[in-house]
Amino acid sequence: MLDAYRRSRALRSGSATQPIPQLNDEDELVALLSHWMIKPPEQGPYYGRRLLDPSPATKESQGVPTLRRRFRIGRSAQAGAWQIKLVESDVSHADDEIVGALGSLVGFEVLAQVAAGAAEGPRYDDKIGNSERSALLRLSVLDHPFHTTRARVRIVRNWIDIDGDDKPDINPVFVLASGYSEWSCEGRTPQHVDGKLLDQAKVPEAGRELRVVPTNIPPEARMREWLSKADAGGVFDAGDALPAVLDVPVFIDVDDGDKAKSLWESDWMRHDGFTVSAMINRTITDIGARYGIEVSVYPIPTRETTTVRQVRNAVPAGNLGTLLNDLQPAEILSLDAWARLAWRDGEGHAVLEVDMPLTFKNR
Repeated sequence: MLDAYRRSRALRSGSATQPIPQLNDEDELVALLSHWMIKPPEQGPYYGRRLLDPSPATKESQGVPTLRRRFRIGRSAQAGAWQIKLVESDVSHADDEIVGALGSLVGFEVLAQVAAGAAEGPRYDDKIGNSERSALLRLSVLDHPFHTTRARVRIVRNWIDIDGDDKPDINPVFVLASGYSEWSCEGRTPQHVDGKLLDQAKVPEAGRELRVVPTNIPPEARMREWLSKADAGGVFDAGDALPAVLDVPVFIDVDDGDKAKSLWESDWMRHDGFTVSAMINRTITDIGARYGIEVSVYPIPTRETTTVRQVRNAVPAGNLGTLLNDLQPAEILSLDAWARLAWRDGEGHAVLEVDMPLTFKNR
């Protein structure tokens, strides 16, 4: 496919600096396009996946109900202060899935412009001129890490509640309301746990490595299996490595009777409400010859080269034992590989990313 593209580009330009690639068979190009786009074979590099197929997490998120709440920010004539009120009549049918007050608007702040010559900005009840009418509204929402919240606002100019019953004392026909603003969403960056962070925390190796060797098998035997399949092809089963590392006790909890506990929150990391995927990577270290006084090589980390060797599609976190059960040594081509594991919520948003090396040690 790459040769076909280069040939087409060279023929269009008419000034190829290199020999124009020749296609051995045009039917071969059609077959390759069919494999990538229409009917992928089960063997590599396709593994039954079309190039443009959405991930399972994307498919599942399309049917997840959206939790909606509407709030009204205004000045209460009875209380004599600004208040935030939940508009009960607009609570969605999925509202009972929000625990307690999660998902509620709990505060707001108006960041207004300061008029020219003024020593400070206007107060909330001040009348302001046209030149300072543009302001920034900051909303505070009580939420948890597994929800992604977005908000939009509109201005209702003459809505008023004099008797404090949370109902407008004006005929709704005469309410002057602006259109809704664009949606605004506070972006979230998933927690990323890499080797440097685990080094700083002095986490024992058993609690941070994907050990692919069962207890009763010599590591040399699993290494020979890996190397033979790297040459001849085949599947390497490392499925039990991930569930095992989540349960390895690595610290003593003095607040819970000195119990030995794992570093990982394995309860939610195994919950079916999440999915987990993996990228198997290979990193080539810098091997440039730079010698110091003691004739030692000093590699430069920024010159390391990392490539993705295999992508494992997301599976329900309750079945995470199947995530690494069909690794392809012929694709990875290294004994020194590592995995980036990503947990996503039901909406497809990344929650946690963890980097772990694959090691040929006994569990």
